[in-house]
Amino acid sequence: MLQRSARFDLATLPSLAVMVASSCLFLLGCSREEHPPSPGDAPGFSVVKNSMTGGVSKEVLKTMRWEDVVPTAEACARNELSESVLEYSVGLPEGPCVYLRGLLELSLSHPDQAHAEWSRLDPTVMPPDFLYAPWRLAATRSGENRFAAPLAAAVKAGHAGPLVTARWHAADANWVAALETYLRTDPAEWSPHEVDQFRMMKLNRPTARDADQLMAGALRGGRVPQSLRGDLARLIKETPKPDKAALAAALKSDPELAAAAIEAASRQLGLRQAFASNRFAEVVEKIRDEDPSGASDETVLLAFLSASQVDEKPLADRWAQELHRRKPTAETAQWIAEIRKATR
Repeated sequence: MLQRSARFDLATLPSLAVMVASSCLFLLGCSREEHPPSPGDAPGFSVVKNSMTGGVSKEVLKTMRWEDVVPTAEACARNELSESVLEYSVGLPEGPCVYLRGLLELSLSHPDQAHAEWSRLDPTVMPPDFLYAPWRLAATRSGENRFAAPLAAAVKAGHAGPLVTARWHAADANWVAALETYLRTDPAEWSPHEVDQFRMMKLNRPTARDADQLMAGALRGGRVPQSLRGDLARLIKETPKPDKAALAAALKSDPELAAAAIEAASRQLGLRQAFASNRFAEVVEKIRDEDPSGASDETVLLAFLSASQVDEKPLADRWAQELHRRKPTAETAQWIAEIRKATR
């Protein structure tokens, strides 16, 4: 989407000069809740020593588990061992090793090499939250994104962590679902990526007020990283305006976002044309199963008027409630009542 950030968050693609330590924080946060170790397992640990003098062993790297990837990458970044680990791990086929190699290549600003490494992975056997970064990187490349279907299935089945799920919904421009999922995340795991996400939510009328409340609540809770507190506090006070240059760049660099934007624009145009041609029943069928809370202001208005015209009272009431929720004034209530009276 238009987002994506600095903590090894492929959300900031194509800006890939990101530190692997930051990416590790993201992955650690994503996988902690959804993939707890079983009773006999030790928690994740680095398989390289926290030392500049050695501690890199090919045999030990081969024993790395998925839960060891994050602490190992952190140790590599902390001790400048990334290149050594890449050298020692050449040819290792184990999934965690391949994934680590992709992370380290990204930390060295080598996105093409990272993509090549992650292309060797089998998405069907990866922990769900580890699918996110390869998915984001693959989305910037031509050809099939092998990680898209497994990640979508994991999110829909509830197997992905809240942070990955929220970002996945945002990448699909489903801001209502993204906002609802962000409520279940730990603000301590947020990155600059989230600042961009919340800015987009504020541009979307149905989620603007709730996004402010989410940020304010997180700041009061005290778990927001210090580096983000100022940005969130300023964003709450802002009235964001669309950045046309940034939007154009995002559409150009993200095929999935471009496709979603084209589909949404086409659908909105179809609603507008049907309403203008007095094809109210057609408008009603298009919006019948839509969630009013996630619809644009124009859609809410057209849906209410069209449902009223074809005398679908329960449907008209549902959209009228959303109209009043967005503008809870006596004037709105009076106008709704007048429309209902005129279309009886």
